[in-house]
Amino acid sequence: MLLLDVVMPGLSGRGALDRIRQTRPDIPVLFSSGYSENVVHTNFVIKQGLQLIQKPYRIEDLLQSVRTALDAAV
Repeated sequence: MLLLDVVMPGLSGRGALDRIRQTRPDIPVLFSSGYSENVVHTNFVIKQGLQLIQKPYRIEDLLQSVRTALDAAV
């Protein structure tokens, strides 16, 4: 499973996912962002039906989001 930030230096989370999915197309992914869901950076996550957790998050919320992403991949 991948945990990627939407905005990262050098290569965006989307860019990293695109590269990784070339060899692992079914890998589960969870995106994290400090931006609101209405910002252009997070639009692709929502449009593609990917999991997104907003920063700051509690460990309980992270664990639940990981579980949801893993369950969705089955």
